Amino acid sequence: RPDPAMLYKHLKKLARLGWLTMTTEDQAPRQPRQICHLTSSGDAELRRWLGEPVARTREIRLEFLVKLYFAMHLAPELALRLATEQRAVMWQLSSSLAAQRAALHVPATAGPGDDLFFQDLVLDLRLRQTHAAAEWLDQAVSMLKAGQDAAASVAT
Repeated sequence: RPDPAMLYKHLKKLARLGWLTMTTEDQAPRQPRQICHLTSSGDAELRRWLGEPVARTREIRLEFLVKLYFAMHLAPELALRLATEQRAVMWQLSSSLAAQRAALHVPATAGPGDDLFFQDLVLDLRLRQTHAAAEWLDQAVSMLKAGQDAAASVAT
C-alpha cells in the first residue's frame, strides 16, 4: 500500500505542473478528502506516457503493466498499439542480446571462475527473460485483437 504522504507529494507535483487540479470535499465528522481531476494538459500527458513502450525487460512487470491497465480502461485501441509496439521493442532487444552473447566468444574451456563464463550466464538470463516477455506480448496482442473484434461485432 502506498504511503499517503508520498502519494500526496506526487499529486501536488502533478498539480504544480498543471496536469491535475485538486479540490477538497467535506466529509464531517471525518477528515476532508481531496479529489483530483485531470486537466486537458494532464490528459494529453497521460496519453503520451501510455503510448510509450518501456525500454528494458525489467520494466515490463511494473511500468508496462500499469500503462497497459490504464490504456485498456481509457482507450482499447491505445492498449493494442502499446502492446504491439512493446512486443517489437522486446523482439528487437532479444536480437540485440543474442548478438551480444554470440560476440562474447566464450572458450569451451571457460569455467565458473572465468569472467566470460559469468557474462555469458548473465546474457543468457537476460535473453531468456526478454524472449519470454516477447512471447507473452505475442499472446497479449492476440487477446487484445480478439477482444476488440468481439466488441466490434457486438456493436454492429
